[in-house]
Amino acid sequence: MQRLHQLGVHGFRALLWHQGESDSHQPAEHNIDAATYRDMMGTIIRASRKQAGWDFSWLVAQATYHTPDDPSCAPIRDAQRSLWQPDPALEGPDTDTLTAPYRQNGGKGTHFNDAGLKAHGLLWADKVSQYLDTIRH
Repeated sequence: MQRLHQLGVHGFRALLWHQGESDSHQPAEHNIDAATYRDMMGTIIRASRKQAGWDFSWLVAQATYHTPDDPSCAPIRDAQRSLWQPDPALEGPDTDTLTAPYRQNGGKGTHFNDAGLKAHGLLWADKVSQYLDTIRH
């Protein structure tokens, strides 16, 4: 919120959200179900808009990749996708498509390696470019 306030009302076009890997791969006692994920994200989006003082756009990625043996989490992907229909967010990229060659630790990590960061940026650029004329500003 500090950064949003620094930029000010209409000081940016959208907030890009890439998060979900850790939510989708927790031990059962810490796992978040899809409905909880969606509710929590909806709360964050609404609260951030209220605190910022304007209704800025959010783009939410599909981001649940954990390892090559655990490449996605359908319930969290469904929750992320549900945020796009019809609001509070726009569709971000599907970063689960960036599998082992794009991940740290010889492809076994959750986080992106150098090639993954470049590919990640290109996926975001493609999605953002689709919305430039429609993103609230």
